[in-house]
Amino acid sequence: MMALGSLGIAVEGGHAATDTFYALSSVGYLYQIDVNTSTFAATTTLKQNLSTWVTTSGTDFHAAYSGLAIDTSTGDIYFSYSYNSSSSSSSTGIRTVVPYVYQNVGGVYQPAHTLGAAVTSTTLGDVAGGWLASAAYYSGAYYAGINASDTLLKLAITGTTSKSYSSATQTANFDNTSTTSLTGGDFVIGSTGTIYGTTVTSGGNTFFRQTVGSASAWTTATAPAASLELTTTTSGGSGYALSTATGNLYTISSMDATPTFTLKTSGAVSSSLNLTDLSVISGPLAALPEPSTILGAAAATAAVGAEGFRRRRQALLRSHAA
Repeated sequence: MMALGSLGIAVEGGHAATDTFYALSSVGYLYQIDVNTSTFAATTTLKQNLSTWVTTSGTDFHAAYSGLAIDTSTGDIYFSYSYNSSSSSSSTGIRTVVPYVYQNVGGVYQPAHTLGAAVTSTTLGDVAGGWLASAAYYSGAYYAGINASDTLLKLAITGTTSKSYSSATQTANFDNTSTTSLTGGDFVIGSTGTIYGTTVTSGGNTFFRQTVGSASAWTTATAPAASLELTTTTSGGSGYALSTATGNLYTISSMDATPTFTLKTSGAVSSSLNLTDLSVISGPLAALPEPSTILGAAAATAAVGAEGFRRRRQALLRSHAA
C-alpha cells in the first residue's frame, strides 16, 4: 500500500510511513536512508562496505565509487568503481570503469563481483571525461551517466545466479540538444522509461526529463541547488532530491509536468558521508546483511578520501561556472 502521494511505504500498527532508499559513498560504503514522510527527518544506517570485494592496484588515480542502481524486482545492487589508470591528471589519461553487482541469490547476498570486462577510454571515449556519476537500472540494463558529458552508457544484463553484461553501448548526446557538458548531479529511470535527472549545465542548476531512446530534445526546468542526488518512486513522477554539499532534503512533485522542489529538512543527511549516488525508493532490502566490520583505519581512509573527492567536485563546479 502506497501512502502520501505515492511517496511513502505504509507501515501497519499506526507507525509513521517511511520512504526507504539507498546511497553510495565515494569510498564504497552503502547506506540505507529512511525518511519519515510526516516529519521528513532522515535516518542513515551503514549497511555494507562494498569496497571489500573490489580489487585495486594501489596506483588508481582519482578513484571513486558511484553509479548506484537497484533492480527492485530482485534486490540486486549495481555500482561502479572507476579510476585513472595512467595519469594523476584529472583531464588526461585512461579512465577505467569497472561495473559490479552485489547480487541477491535466493534471499542471500553473495560477495560482489564484476559484471564483465572493465570499460576504458580506448573503447568508450567519453569515459576519459570523468567517472560514472550516476546510474539506474531499467528493463534489464544498467544505465550510467558519464560525468562531464552527455553520453549515456548502457550495459545489457544477462544471467540468473551470476549476472554479467552481454554488451556495452553508448548513446552520445542522449539529450538531443547542443548541451555537451553535464557536471555532477544524478538521474533515475521510471518504470515507463522516463529519465529524470539533475545536473549543472551552462544554464545553471538544471532538472531534466527525457525518454530512453527518444529522438526529441529533453525537457528542462530550474533546480534549487547544485550537487543534487535524486531518488523517485519506481514509477517516477515524485521523489526526493538530496544536496551532497549541505545535506538538505527536498521533496519533488509534478516531475512529469513542471517540477516543484520543496525544502523539507536542512542538513537531513551529513555531508561528511560524501555520497555520490542514490537508488530509487525501493523499501528496505530485508536480505541485506549487516557489515561484518568497519575498522577504524578504514574510517580514517574514508575521511581522507572524502575530503579529496569533495575538493575535486568543487573544482569541477567552479571551472564549469567560470
